[in-house]
Amino acid sequence: MRISNEHISRLIGARVERVFGPGKQTPADGVIGTSADGAVFSTRSEDVRAGMAAARAATSSDEARLAALQAQVRSGQYRPPAEAVAESVLRDLGK
Repeated sequence: MRISNEHISRLIGARVERVFGPGKQTPADGVIGTSADGAVFSTRSEDVRAGMAAARAATSSDEARLAALQAQVRSGQYRPPAEAVAESVLRDLGK
């Protein structure tokens, strides 16, 4: 993701409003976002954080589902649908 000077100006403006209150300017020069410099920020840490949260949420439900399937396999009661097995085999052969 590429962030333009306009994006940086908005980010700085939002930070200034949070720190100094709405409608305030920076105490130094009152000018926000006039630099020709640019920056590129990575969202990777946010993506990792969201992925970890999703993994934690899925783990508990997956563990319960896998435990139930394991019990069915051990007792001989697990009967997967023939169509699903066939589709899986054909999909694997296609790779």
